[in-house]
Amino acid sequence: MIEKFREIDLEDEAARRDTIEEHSQVMYALVVRDIPNAIDALVRHIEKSKIRVLTAVLQQRRNQATATEE
Repeated sequence: MIEKFREIDLEDEAARRDTIEEHSQVMYALVVRDIPNAIDALVRHIEKSKIRVLTAVLQQRRNQATATEE
């Protein structure tokens, strides 16, 4: 399931850039041992990824429904 989420989340170029930036923030915080910031960055990344994936899934379903109606 996580593989499908990654595939959906990384289809869009802007989402891919955002994901890379979010990962960088988590990694940097871990490297400097700023655990509270690492946790915050990870939580933000997970929440944003959830929103991107759910939005993409809903859009795909809308597109399929529209195609079926035609």
